[in-house]
Amino acid sequence: MIKAKWEARLRCIQRNTRANQEEYNRKRIAAARVCRRKKREALKRKVDAIVEHHTKNESKKFYKRI
Repeated sequence: MIKAKWEARLRCIQRNTRANQEEYNRKRIAAARVCRRKKREALKRKVDAIVEHHTKNESKKFYKRI
């Protein structure tokens, strides 16, 4: 997704047409959406691991994750 955005950006820079700009904007928005989703999932996994350590009374691992 990021590579496709990068290639669309290069096309937009080389030949600045309305179609190239629209394609770049669509890919830029889609790439940002994917990055946000991955970041949200990673944060959720981290919080779940912290909660799991807390519920199992694994204090050392719990505080190490925080």
